[in-house]
Amino acid sequence: MKRSEIEKALKSESDEFTPDVFGRVMAQAAERTKQSAELPVQGSQPHKRRSPRRRLVTRISAFLAAAAACLAIVLPIALNNTAPAAIPAYATVCVKINPSVELTVEDGVVTGVRALNKDAAVLLVHSTLDGMSAETACVTVADLAASRNLMTEAGIALYVSGKDEAQLEASIRAQLTASNYKVADSDDAYAAELSERYNITYGKARLAAEVLRKYPQYAESAVVKSSADDLLDILEDYDEGEMDEFEAHLLQEYQTQYQQFVSEVETLLLSYEDDLRALDAKYPDLTRKELMTQVEEFNLKYQKLGEDFLIDLSDDDDWREIVEECLEEAEDVRKDLKENADETFADLFEDWLEDFQGSFHDDWRKMRSRDED
Repeated sequence: MKRSEIEKALKSESDEFTPDVFGRVMAQAAERTKQSAELPVQGSQPHKRRSPRRRLVTRISAFLAAAAACLAIVLPIALNNTAPAAIPAYATVCVKINPSVELTVEDGVVTGVRALNKDAAVLLVHSTLDGMSAETACVTVADLAASRNLMTEAGIALYVSGKDEAQLEASIRAQLTASNYKVADSDDAYAAELSERYNITYGKARLAAEVLRKYPQYAESAVVKSSADDLLDILEDYDEGEMDEFEAHLLQEYQTQYQQFVSEVETLLLSYEDDLRALDAKYPDLTRKELMTQVEEFNLKYQKLGEDFLIDLSDDDDWREIVEECLEEAEDVRKDLKENADETFADLFEDWLEDFQGSFHDDWRKMRSRDED
């Protein structure tokens, strides 16, 4: 895919200015707060916007916003005497490359993942970041983006707001840099000014500053009162209903592909051993060129079984040893299927996606390009 095509596929759903994005995001936040207030309280509850989706699709975890859907009236008050804003007991991390991903971090561990746009949902559909350290999760997102050629010269924009935000950002930034990723500078004079004026953390002030630069007509005092989640929603023009619908569609497509994969693998496993033994029988009479051709055809046919099933002629193992290892792998998988078929197929599917993930991702981008045209 050409770079111009990638950029077109990653283009926002609309380049036109959206004047009501702030109001829409605040209305969504108010509705979530209302729904949460109607739920019975049973002990200490985790901070969640919505119930996590199944692991086949990006799990969306964010937090209840306290802001109401209204515009703030700027009053002549002494802002320097404003009480410090409460700092959440968790951190919100945003990795913005072009796909934008939000992570909820508690005690250094990722407890929630939210795709802030459709490209991020597609990028993360077969990835599970929950339970990783914040640093590992951010590098994983960067690796996924790099594997799809989505990195630009601008590098990665990193936003961290909440508990221990300065230390956490420094640690994530160091890990990304050590992994040879360029991370944009976080110095922002306007953010520093907002932080001091409104007694908010610098991490939140950076998000507020970005919102105010993008939408200068919004009241400064209203923007700084918004949660980090809602500031990210505004920056990404996030529409909760639209994203829910898209992710449901994505999940359905993913599950369809999984069922097709299971059916194909079941068929391949029936013929794998016989085809391997047939190739082994012909081996003594084949020239090196003929062997390479037949091995290539064999590997192409059985690639969905995973790399352990494929014949690798590049190592120093002799032919007999290669064949025996492949047969042992087939036998191990056959035993695993008898013990737990669902888990075994899921593992094979994840391994295949990791090795050949481009097909699913590119299919979705082509579909989106057709929809936009």
